[in-house]
Amino acid sequence: VPIKIYYPESDDKKDMKREMINDMSEFKKFRVTGNFNENVMHEFMSWLRFVEYDENITLLIDYQARAATQQQTDDNDSDDGHDDPNKGFKAKDLPPLSIRNEKKVLIRMKLEAAKLLAKYPTTYEEDLDLLENDTTLTFNTRNATLMRSGEKKILKHIIKFTDTMIEYLNMND
Repeated sequence: VPIKIYYPESDDKKDMKREMINDMSEFKKFRVTGNFNENVMHEFMSWLRFVEYDENITLLIDYQARAATQQQTDDNDSDDGHDDPNKGFKAKDLPPLSIRNEKKVLIRMKLEAAKLLAKYPTTYEEDLDLLENDTTLTFNTRNATLMRSGEKKILKHIIKFTDTMIEYLNMND
């Protein structure tokens, strides 16, 4: 499912974050899946951790410094003698930064999935009913409905996942 994640409008650290990753764009695009073990979901959650982070910026600066050190080590190991400007800190591999931030990430993930789900003219259940009971569907209509229902299934899974994880994180309160 394609999804765009923008920086929060209230983020007073947005410009600093954009400079940290050397990317001045307002958003990043992802194609989320229902499998949280896939690399794209790891990068998606890392990006959300980055854009939602509003605590002490020195933690992000520390991660940036570590990435720069790793890039330098990798460059020294490289035989071509050229620096790769695409290496370094890209906010692709941030671990959970704090319980508070992780809750914000999950809430934002749920909100974005719910917004996308609400844009569909039919529900997931209506699509399944149509696929099961309407024998007059053309090949193309059936495939489009299958694809649409698959996207909705992923979004519903993300919402269920976030609800479960928020519940677990709230056990610390």
